[in-house]
This record gives sequence, C-alpha cells and structure tokens, in this order.
Amino acid sequence: MKKWLDIHFVLLIGGFGILLSWVGWQARLLDFDHLGHVYDALSFLENGTIPVRGNVTSTGAFSPPGNTWLYVPGVALADYFSLFPSVGSAALYLGTLLGIYLTAERYAGRTYGLFATAVFAFSDTGNFFASSLLAVGNPFFIVWMLYFTCRWVAERDSRFLVAGFFVWGMGMYVFLVTAPAAFIFPVLWFLFRPPWLSRYWLVAFVTLLLVWSPYLVFDGKEGFANTISQVSRTSAVPNDFERTWGDPSLRRVLEDQAGGLDLAGRPAETVVTSTADRLKMMGIAVAGRLSNIGNILTGSFTAKTGSFLVGEALGTIMGAVVVLISIVGLAGALKEGRGGYPAPWRFRLNRRHVFALGIALLIIAAVTNEVVLAKIVSKDGHLWPSEVHIIRQFQLVSALVGLMALFSGHIHGILRSVARAAEGNDEKPFLAVLSLSFLVPAVLLLVLAEPGVGRRFEWLWPYQCLLVSYFALDVLPRLTGARGLRTAVPLLVLVLLSWGTVRDGVRYWIDNGFSGVRHKAIDALEFIADAAKAEGRHEVALGYNIRFSGFQAAFNAVDPRYKVGAVYDFALLSEFGVANTNTLAEGLSPDDEFRLVSPAPEGKGMSLYLPPPAEGYSTIGTFGPYRVLRRTQWAGNGKSTSSKVSDSHSSPSTDHH
Repeated sequence: MKKWLDIHFVLLIGGFGILLSWVGWQARLLDFDHLGHVYDALSFLENGTIPVRGNVTSTGAFSPPGNTWLYVPGVALADYFSLFPSVGSAALYLGTLLGIYLTAERYAGRTYGLFATAVFAFSDTGNFFASSLLAVGNPFFIVWMLYFTCRWVAERDSRFLVAGFFVWGMGMYVFLVTAPAAFIFPVLWFLFRPPWLSRYWLVAFVTLLLVWSPYLVFDGKEGFANTISQVSRTSAVPNDFERTWGDPSLRRVLEDQAGGLDLAGRPAETVVTSTADRLKMMGIAVAGRLSNIGNILTGSFTAKTGSFLVGEALGTIMGAVVVLISIVGLAGALKEGRGGYPAPWRFRLNRRHVFALGIALLIIAAVTNEVVLAKIVSKDGHLWPSEVHIIRQFQLVSALVGLMALFSGHIHGILRSVARAAEGNDEKPFLAVLSLSFLVPAVLLLVLAEPGVGRRFEWLWPYQCLLVSYFALDVLPRLTGARGLRTAVPLLVLVLLSWGTVRDGVRYWIDNGFSGVRHKAIDALEFIADAAKAEGRHEVALGYNIRFSGFQAAFNAVDPRYKVGAVYDFALLSEFGVANTNTLAEGLSPDDEFRLVSPAPEGKGMSLYLPPPAEGYSTIGTFGPYRVLRRTQWAGNGKSTSSKVSDSHSSPSTDHH
C-alpha cells in the first residue's frame, strides 16, 4: 500500500516538474536539430510512411529514427509546433522518475527513493528532459537498464540481463551515444558471475531486429556509412558541401567570419613544423580530455546561486562526492566480486612528492587561464566560447586534483570512514552495481567523446543523482552523530539543485502566464503571411538575415531540409498556410521579396550572420528584435510596395530555457 502511495507521489512530483518545464511554451521555437523528426512524423501520420532515419548528427550522419516515433503522439495531438515534443518527453520523464524511485526504493528504502526522484525531477538537468526530446542519450533507458542489471546481479536471474540489454538496444535506437553503457554487462559478469544464459535472448534479439530493421535497411544501402561515421566519429559531410548553395562563394565569407573554422564542424588541418608545435598540439589534446573529466564531474550539477564561482565550487564538491562514493562502491565490488579479480597493486608515494604535485597542479590551474592561453594557442588572440569552456574545465580538474593531493591524508581518512559506513548496511551489491554503471561509461566517454561538448554526458545524470542521494541519506548519517546535519544536508542538496528551476519557472509563470508571450519571430512571420494573403497568394520568397550556426547550411548537402531559417519556414507553413519558395541552404536569394532580419551578433562568437542589403529593401514591420523588409520594387507585379512601418509590439520575448 505504501509503495502505491509513493508511486502516486512520484507521479505528482513528475506532473509539477512537467508544468515547470513547459512554462512559456509559446515563447519557444521548434528545435532545429529535430525538424527532420517532425517532418517524418507528419509523413507517417498523413501517409503511413515508416521512418527510416533520424536527424543529422554532428558528424553529418543520419541517426536512427527512434526520436521520430517519440514525436508522433505530440504531432498528432498538439496544435502548436513548440508542443510537438510534449507527449513523448513527458512520458519518458515520468518513466525515468518511476525507474529511479523503484530502483532506489528496492535496495535502500522509501526515503532514498523519494529523495533521489525529487533531486532528478527538479534539478536543472533533469527537468530539461521533461519538455525536450533534444537529449543526447535519454536517461529513461539508462535508469531502467540500471534497474534490471541490479536485479540481475542481486537475484542472479538471467531474465533481468536480457531485459536490461533490450532496454539498452531501444535506447540506442534513439541515440547511439549510449553505446558505452553496454560494457557494464561484461564488467558486472566478470566481477559477480551471475548467470547469463536464457531462452529469452532470442525474443529480445528478434524484437530489436524488427525495430531496427528500417534503419538497418536504409543504412545498408549506403554501405552502413552512417553507423560507421557515428561510431568512428568521422565526418560524413562532403568536402564540397557548398555545391548545393545558391552562392557557393559564401562559404569562404562565412568561414572567414568564423575565424577559419570549418562550417561542418570538422577539425582544421594543422601543419606541424617544429617540436614546439607538437608539444602545443599534445597539450591541447590533453587539456581537451581533462576538460571531459570536468564535464563528467560537474557538468550536470547546476546550482543557480547568482555567482559563477560559488556555483562551480558547489558543483565541484558534489562531483567529488560522486567520485568518493563511486570509489567505495568499486572497492566493494572488487572485494565482494566472485570473478577472482587480483588484489590491487600496493604502492607508496612519498608525502613530500604528493604535496609537491599538488602545488604544481594548483600553479598550472592558475597559469593556464584564457588570457594567457589566448596568446599561445590562438593566432588572433581570440578564443571561442567552446575553447574557453575547455580551458575552465581543465583549470577546475587541475585545481581539484591538486587540492586532493595537498589533503591526501585527510581524503584517505574520509574514504576509510565512508567505506566503514557502507560496510554497515545491506546495500553493498546495489552500491557496487551503481558505481560501476557510472564509472564504466564515464571512463569510456572520457576517452571517446569530443572535448567541450557537455551534452554528451547528460545521460549519466541519473547515476550521479543516485550517488549524491546515497551519500546524503545513507552515508552522512553514519559519519556524524549530529541529528541536525542528518536533516539539513539532504535538504540543502535538494534546494541547491532544484531552487533555480522552481524559482525561474514560477517567476516566469507569474509575470507572463503559463503559455508566455509568443515568440516575436512568429509575430513577424504572421505579418508576412497576412501581406501575402492580402494579395491572394500562399507563397512568398522569404530570405533570412539572422544569426545561425554553420552546420545549418553545411548539412544541406546531406539533408536538403537543413537550411538557414528552416524552423521559420516550417512555422510559416504550419501556422499560417504560406510556403517559402526560397529553399537555398544559405537562406538568401537575389529574388527574395521579403527578408526577416535580426540584430547582428556582438563581438566574436559561434553565431554567423549575413547582413541585409544596404538598398533595394525597406522596413515594413518591427517585432521586438526582428525587422521585416520588403523589396522596394517587387518584380512580381511591378508595383512599389508600401513602406509603412507596423506598430512595434512588446520587447523581445525571453525563452524560459
């Protein structure tokens, strides 16, 4: 009876989390990366066409179409495009919360289950999944994989291994980034030797094959180039991708604007002519991998305190807690495992050497800042935001390891205390499986994932939530006799991780209403549609002088649906029934009748921009930061267009997320 009450409470938590995540839905645009999923979902609903491919990944390869199926119910039920992800994302979010609760409750009790569920539900990272399918690996599949693997090890029942593998295979159909999680199975078998043979393997393989078959057939016709590209992290974008553009010469213009970066995201070919160059390249590679450590440890611990340093410090502390608990869980797995694993080698380090190492790392963390490295690494003294992120993560990891070296004696004592606390409970197998489930894919991603892309690690967040919650509720009370701390610390952890999400959502709701203020770009598109309909037309030639990312134009050679302004084209047609005849990748044509113009980016950044023409167009409408231009002499009818300016509405809308 209590479990059913708890499940209802979990669903209540999830419902509130979903409400918070969708506050301001009218102020949002459709995710550009998932526009292909929406088109394919519409094609399935209208024509019964089975989706065979997903969106184009960062390597220029097509992902499996799992997300398309998740869009289908939202596309069928929602009447506004920004709500298309709502049904699929809400279902996976609620399923994730139930998985966290059932896993934690089974092995560590009701309080642990409910607390870990609340931490995930209202954390900034966890709540993101309540309203978006733009997840690089959805935690729903990871949580249920953990649930079944825990039962496989604890109950020694191979049916749970089959179930865990099946869930993993379904998660891969959504995004291949979760591939490293598969290595959890052999590691757990090696340490604990639970049975693995089962007659249900055939059922699982046949079902997965049926689900995957449309994508496998599609990719097989291309020599499995898409799968190979995603697994090997090699680009599938043609070198001459600009051949599909209306004006191929714009590639040089845009890449110069981007500081020489390739628009398709391919790494630049660096000419190495000296030992100094080799050392520099080696240093950049090492810094990138170390930045991945920072992303893994602290990337998902978002504490909105109003201070960057305080937020990073709190994230670092929580990341360190995850490491400590994982080490204890790993040690327990090695001790309790039945795989005959050899005892770890013992070695001693001179304390003076460890102390010196700590000082050296702290000095390195202080010296390797963006001001210094901009002069060493960058040709023009400028660093891109992704490079700054990598540098800061490198500093964070160097400082953290340095401090651990300085206080190695104290940390060793804490580890022994935590280990003794873990020895006194009945959740050791669970802690071992949980720790290994986090550490195995984390180590693999550390080596394989490209630096500076924190989203690659977001699917590890459920593991981190469970580890932090385990420390707050189970280990900490055993380390201290203070009753006040036993209550205060868990509440502090919950507040730090959830306060920003709840505060921002409620504040926006009060100020703007639940739906929020409609995005100003949509107001501008409605204005353009009304102008065309007033002339009896349902087609316009609309160009875009807006900020955009290079891949939006570069990937047009892979999928013609990728173009600058593609999201606006979809909104113009789906909401107002007017089609854009300008289908060029760069979003601009000499024949454009209208132009949608946004402000140019300030300073250097990753956003690209092609300015509007100096003459030949006049402003006919202003909507927040957007202007609508129309050709002064429209060739279609030879008449001079009106230069009347519409009333500006409200200030630029703010996207809640």
